[in-house]
Amino acid sequence: MSNDELFEELRAIGLDPRRYAIAGSGPLGVRGIRQINDVDLLCDDGLFAELERTYGRHEGAVSISSTIEAFGSSSFPRDPDVPTVAEQIASAEMIDGLPFVSLDAVLAVKRSKRRPKDLEDIEALRAWLEQRSAAP
Repeated sequence: MSNDELFEELRAIGLDPRRYAIAGSGPLGVRGIRQINDVDLLCDDGLFAELERTYGRHEGAVSISSTIEAFGSSSFPRDPDVPTVAEQIASAEMIDGLPFVSLDAVLAVKRSKRRPKDLEDIEALRAWLEQRSAAP
């Protein structure tokens, strides 16, 4: 499934874009930095509770579909080096009608986790930002 198809699947669900933000690698996918495999949503506590009642909760997440998962502030431990879920939603950037967490927040999360895929994403984002700053 292409990045665009994943985002179209999310649009079809019809969630209020003021109540969530696309996180994880989604902000990289929308910018064409890399292909993504799924869409991770950070949701305000009320929306997360609604989704949990509708879809159930498994290991901290709500699976809305096979490619869309929702997370709330209670889904993971608080990391002081990463903006809160509420802060990430509040500072989300609207791109093509969907809210995406800021690239600064993406970097904070990926630097904190430091898994191999996060390190790859950090490097890809660094190269993308460097290329954009060099463009006329």
